[in-house]
Amino acid sequence: MINARRHAFTLIELLVVIAIIAILAAILFPVFAQAKAAAKRTACISNSNQVGKAMLMYGNENDDRVPLTRYHTGPTIATPGTTNQAYPMNQMAGYLGDKTIYRCPVDPSANDDVLSVDPGSGAIIPQGYPRDTAWALRASYGLNMLFLCPLVDLPPETQVPLPIIMSQASSPARTIAFAESVWDRNQSGQPQGGGNFAVEAPCIYDLNNNLLLPVPQGSSQFATFGGWMPDAPLEWNVFGGAWPWHMGKNAGTDTWLRRNEGTVIVNYIDGHTKGLRIDGLAAGCDVRQGFAGRVFDVEQYQWDLQ
Repeated sequence: MINARRHAFTLIELLVVIAIIAILAAILFPVFAQAKAAAKRTACISNSNQVGKAMLMYGNENDDRVPLTRYHTGPTIATPGTTNQAYPMNQMAGYLGDKTIYRCPVDPSANDDVLSVDPGSGAIIPQGYPRDTAWALRASYGLNMLFLCPLVDLPPETQVPLPIIMSQASSPARTIAFAESVWDRNQSGQPQGGGNFAVEAPCIYDLNNNLLLPVPQGSSQFATFGGWMPDAPLEWNVFGGAWPWHMGKNAGTDTWLRRNEGTVIVNYIDGHTKGLRIDGLAAGCDVRQGFAGRVFDVEQYQWDLQ
């Protein structure tokens, strides 16, 4: 009879194997996380690029004009099942196809439950009802509204959108059309609620205090979120509604101090897309609270039409 002995792992061998697995996991998990973040960033860039191309197609069929910042076709705001409200994305819906393009996958709030909220009641829009308006309201890509389509108060006490003709931009390749955006932030500064249909420029006056916006001469009444808020770093519009989603774990933390750790994906009137640091987004502008800053370098400034 052959006497066979079973060989089992000793405790030391088992601990060595566990330690090796732990070391490999510690090395590989960050790599996997970075790869996943890179894939999501690529998707956000692709979506932004499609938004930019959709704007050009929209302009081709609408006298070369950009989409309206917003408008109502009736006396009340939208309720489930109605379509009496429009924002840039649902105006361009026919050129975008799938409405998932409205959102950036890096934003954890860009999901059905968060975006499918009725703008009037705040309730989730039931399945089966149109959700395009709600998704367009909180789209991840916000229009450069103050320069491309300001909402201006005109007599007799009506607020109207004034879309520019794209050829008004003297340098389309450096005039921002859409930028990644945020809807709101909680008390600790973390983003919530998805994106925003519009974003604001950091400066609207030049060094001579001339208003740079394309509004009718003599008019100074236009809708605004309040401008950039560097003195209130936890406000949702600390960057005028634009948002550096590509910050990894530091998103929302010490936002103004960490502003250049992430990037904002933007597209331009000529249709191209790229990522910018916050300081790059505000290049040429002396950013101050509200609209107190001034454009000091029109060649670097990327929001106006000059």
